[in-house]
Amino acid sequence: MKKIILNGIIAAVGLAMMMLLSAQSQAGYYSGSDLLQRCESDSNAAYNTCVGYIVGMVDYQEALVFWSNLDEPVFCEPMDAKSGQLVKVVTKYLNEHPENLHLSASGEVTNALVTAFPCS
Repeated sequence: MKKIILNGIIAAVGLAMMMLLSAQSQAGYYSGSDLLQRCESDSNAAYNTCVGYIVGMVDYQEALVFWSNLDEPVFCEPMDAKSGQLVKVVTKYLNEHPENLHLSASGEVTNALVTAFPCS
């Protein structure tokens, strides 16, 4: 039963990520610049896309650890971290590393979270 529920959750996250990425260029991914633009937007829709992307990355890591595809987590965010805090961490990192804004948002989100929340 747990496996069915987990598969449903993973499918939902995957579908959400596909929907988020479907509006992107032919390259098929968000760049750091694309994500930063959404995270700093006054538009609720754009900001919510930012939140969903970052929370999706955190959830994806948890799934990889759960499936044993990842021996240990890459970053260890506090259990009580809120999505707004994660957005602030990522936004700060992206603003402090403009030389990397052309890179994939997924890698830059991971770098931001590893920097802010290293595992001991």
